[in-house]
Amino acid sequence: MKKIKFFNSIRFRLIVVLFIMLIIPISVFSKVCIYKEKSKYISVTEKNISNHIATLDNILMDYISNVEDNLDYLLDKII
Repeated sequence: MKKIKFFNSIRFRLIVVLFIMLIIPISVFSKVCIYKEKSKYISVTEKNISNHIATLDNILMDYISNVEDNLDYLLDKII
């Protein structure tokens, strides 16, 4: 009787084909999910950054306005 080696058998080839058929869709699906999550994270981060910049801009403008008001008040008191 001839001995069949496992790596040359149909069973091994079937296992390899099934493995490849499972790995390719899983890897593609994972890449798509990672891309979507990355896009969502970038969008949220950009929105947060723009909100922080707007808040800092408002704070700076209020500070400048207060300094101008204080200078005007001091000038009125001096003159």
